[in-house]
Amino acid sequence: HRLASLFADFQQQREINPDGYHANIAAWTKALSNAARAGVIPGQGTTHDLTVIRTADELARALQHPQYGKPAGLPAVFHEAVQRKEMVLVKDFMSSTTSIYKTSWLPTPWSALQWSLRTVGVLGKAAPPDKLAVRNYVVLKNVEVAGDEILKKMKEHTSTADRVLSRRDFLNRFSHMLNPASPLTNNDLNIILIHLCRDKQAISYDAQTIKFKAEHEAEPLPITEEDAAIVGLRDTLANIQAQLPPLMEKIELANAAAREAVATKQMVRAKAALRSKKLAETALAQRSDVALQLEGVYNQLQQA
Repeated sequence: HRLASLFADFQQQREINPDGYHANIAAWTKALSNAARAGVIPGQGTTHDLTVIRTADELARALQHPQYGKPAGLPAVFHEAVQRKEMVLVKDFMSSTTSIYKTSWLPTPWSALQWSLRTVGVLGKAAPPDKLAVRNYVVLKNVEVAGDEILKKMKEHTSTADRVLSRRDFLNRFSHMLNPASPLTNNDLNIILIHLCRDKQAISYDAQTIKFKAEHEAEPLPITEEDAAIVGLRDTLANIQAQLPPLMEKIELANAAAREAVATKQMVRAKAALRSKKLAETALAQRSDVALQLEGVYNQLQQA
């Protein structure tokens, strides 16, 4: 019976059974938020945003029940979620210069009274649309959870150098904050960065660099050339370190090939394998030296 109610067109219950109507709205809003966080909401292309829901035909088809069909109440669900400030149109969220925690975003006592009067029928109600328009909505709860988890994790880092990250480094550290099995997308990253900067006033950032505010600072400091240099140093170090395992594997393979060639008395092949091993060893030694030098510089920056 509960499933039948959830999948039916329950908009008419707004007038005759407001408690049931709002119970269905709350159930769907929670389910959709959790589904987005789980990375199973259909999106454009092959990626699945964890903080955004796209209200296209793919969403209704994905939610279709074998017995009750597509959920007919989705237009009301998104209408009410926007009214309650639980979801926001992506274009409004991205373009707003006002924090979601400012009075203009939060329900005022007067707006709460208006909502109550509409519920009991004293005031006219803004009726939900009959059809679900194709739009993209930010799920504010998911954004807030991601932001809080990231700030909690960053409290472990006390040095200025550790609080300056590139976008790549940011994603490497925090891409699984919302869901261990599903990483943040670029859309998620942009939304979370706006939230941390505008709403939390915890970071400053530009196209390449993200800088977290220290606990003793009243507001985040702007990005400097030194910050950009630290980010470049750490990204260069990461690139070099990523080259070391393939070189070590190449050395092992060349060594094995040389041994096999010697065993079968294929001396030309053995010499070629040894030359390949020598080249890989030289490259490994050079990159290892550079990595050690960069690590030393970064350690000095941390101490400073």
